[in-house]
Amino acid sequence: MMVPIGQAGQRFRCLFSKLEMFTRSASAIRLRVRKWIASIMISNLSSFITIFYFMGKPSIHLLPSTDHLDALRYAQYMNGKLSFRKLQTGEPIWMNDPNDNGGLTAHSVAEIKYCLNRAMADPTCCLDRSRRWIKRHVHRPDGQTAHRFYDMLLEFVCA
Repeated sequence: MMVPIGQAGQRFRCLFSKLEMFTRSASAIRLRVRKWIASIMISNLSSFITIFYFMGKPSIHLLPSTDHLDALRYAQYMNGKLSFRKLQTGEPIWMNDPNDNGGLTAHSVAEIKYCLNRAMADPTCCLDRSRRWIKRHVHRPDGQTAHRFYDMLLEFVCA
């Protein structure tokens, strides 16, 4: 493999050594994260919740009531400007179906309490649903993504 020379080459070598160190320690990092992260995640459809799917931990998705759709607004950032408009009747509120998730779903305070009690009583309650969601939505979830990225980056830079 040819490595670029000069100042740029030194920067690339430094980057690659850091990436290599990261990919080697990814498993150790994953184990440390498991120890300090919460037991249950409650979220309003944040994409960060998917880390709980991979960790096999329960998650609760909060879905707002659709009773007041006329008050909802759509925000878009384009060409350096933020614009707002009211949602039209029948226009989807979410980019993806909010019920297509890997955890429990709550629409009310009573449902949140029920989901919390269920998740605390059975920490594996979301495991099957999470695995099915990952299989449907994540490409090659085999724990080797950082290695593949590193290899592709090396190939791209050193070609």
